[in-house]
Amino acid sequence: MSAVPSGDALLRFERLLAELSARFINLPSAQIDEAITDALRQIVTLLDVDRSQLIRFAAEDGVAEVTHSWAVEGVPAVSPKSLTESFPWAIRALQNGKPVVIARLDDLPPEASIDKASFIRVGTKSNLTMPMIFSGRAEGAITFGCLRRERSWPADLVARIHVLAEVFANALAHKRAQETLDAAMAFERLVSDVFSRLLTAKRADKDAVIETGLRDIALVLGAERATLWKRISSKAEFQKTHRWLAKDVPVPPSTAKSTTLPWISEQIAAGAVVRFARHEELPSAAVIDLPALRELAIRSMIIVPLASSGEVVGALSLATVHEERDWPETLVPRVKLLGEVFASVLARDDAERRETEAKAQAIHAARVGTMGAFTASLAHELTQPLAAIQSNAETAARLLGLPTPDIDELRSTLQDIVADDRRAADLIQKLRQYLRKGEAERRELDLRAALSDAIRFVRNIATDRGIELQLEATAGLNIAADPVQIQQVLVNLMLNAFDAVANHDSDARHVAVVARREPAGVSVEVIDSGSGMNQATLAQIFQPFFTTKPGGMGLGLSISRSIVEAHGGALTATSVPGEGTTFRIEFPAIPSGRSRATQPSA
Repeated sequence: MSAVPSGDALLRFERLLAELSARFINLPSAQIDEAITDALRQIVTLLDVDRSQLIRFAAEDGVAEVTHSWAVEGVPAVSPKSLTESFPWAIRALQNGKPVVIARLDDLPPEASIDKASFIRVGTKSNLTMPMIFSGRAEGAITFGCLRRERSWPADLVARIHVLAEVFANALAHKRAQETLDAAMAFERLVSDVFSRLLTAKRADKDAVIETGLRDIALVLGAERATLWKRISSKAEFQKTHRWLAKDVPVPPSTAKSTTLPWISEQIAAGAVVRFARHEELPSAAVIDLPALRELAIRSMIIVPLASSGEVVGALSLATVHEERDWPETLVPRVKLLGEVFASVLARDDAERRETEAKAQAIHAARVGTMGAFTASLAHELTQPLAAIQSNAETAARLLGLPTPDIDELRSTLQDIVADDRRAADLIQKLRQYLRKGEAERRELDLRAALSDAIRFVRNIATDRGIELQLEATAGLNIAADPVQIQQVLVNLMLNAFDAVANHDSDARHVAVVARREPAGVSVEVIDSGSGMNQATLAQIFQPFFTTKPGGMGLGLSISRSIVEAHGGALTATSVPGEGTTFRIEFPAIPSGRSRATQPSA
């Protein structure tokens, strides 16, 4: 059995960890796969092992699949495949968050007999596999194998591999989040474009505009058929109004009758979404629809009902005929949004339906009009958690560069990165919800705790800039508020204050946050020792797109005031040139008799 890695080898491994952490921070998602494979190459070489793989656990069924692999010369890399049946004992342990450390195959327990046979079959003599945990769930694992000899895996090396797994988990989560955000934004821009064309099209051109829109959406989502259906009377039957078909896709009937697809027709008429990637996913009650699905050559489908005034008036379906296609849960609201865009087309038969259509068009026109501002707002607000992620990542890199890194402190820093990543994801969801519903999700919020969390997010930034940041908050500062939105306001005001004192001498950079009870509610003041503003500037700071910062977008204070006012509060500013600026938020008291449970939206 090979010797324990030397202290020099461990030090070089720590340096590599620091380099990988820094490399993955701002790497575009399209380059992450290549960077991971290259990182596996470097680690395999450094640890003097024979092969390494990255394994992903599918969210739907937990199946373990190899996604990345690298091996030394003479040892074959592992091609993408499922490992679940070959290594059931190891996969169960990893999915429960436990590492699998095997110095000798004879050390495996009796219940790992299938795994042992698989290791022998592929020639593995020693193995170390570490789960990659993200948001409390094992998303996958990184594995290192020796095929030419046995070797030991000392505890200090296992601890460093644990940190490496966290680095990879965060890199893959960043890639997934970026791809999801890019896809969502691209889809919603496309929906907005389709609806804009529909609004401006002449009556004679609307059919062509709808069919072009169906084509564009189908191509984006990987569908080969896209069909808009109109419900026939109050029956569970639907008539095709518009359709797009890919090349070489057979033309289906123009009517979906309850006698042809009885289960699907009844589900849509009842307002339920139907989606399946393969026929086997359909419930037993849908067996009566299978002959028709085969006759129609439908292999995968998603179909959403379209409602008007609470009644299902039609449906939108997307289907494939040549190959199976997954329709994840995250796709359903997007297809529903698309369905809403087309829903007005189905209500044109009489004056009442035309009035319904006009109202729907007005609602969606307002949504389209705010799409540009939404996109800009999202980009602006995301800079805050992303800046915190970068700051924590740089801290992690510094820790890894120390001769003896503090693993507990490093793990805490990585946990902060995860928390900020979650905050960015929550922010995207909350902003989208705010845009769509025009309301905030309220509950009773401990403002002092919210302030503590907000300060935790910006503490590293203040430290790096040499800013003294103080919090003074009394107990019992409860308000009815949306936590994510209020936290974003607080972080935005503190970052503005940091900018205001940045150019002062190091001993004059002070920012204080003071929260107290008031006769009518609660107040929060963010006070900086900066240069202050003249009255002309002060009068414009809450206007959209007005900024005094080079490269600023001029949206932070406008968004913050809108959020505070939506909560029934007020955001104001006072400033004295040469003495600093104070931003003051006033929140109303929680009405008496309101429970501590989730509060209804304003």
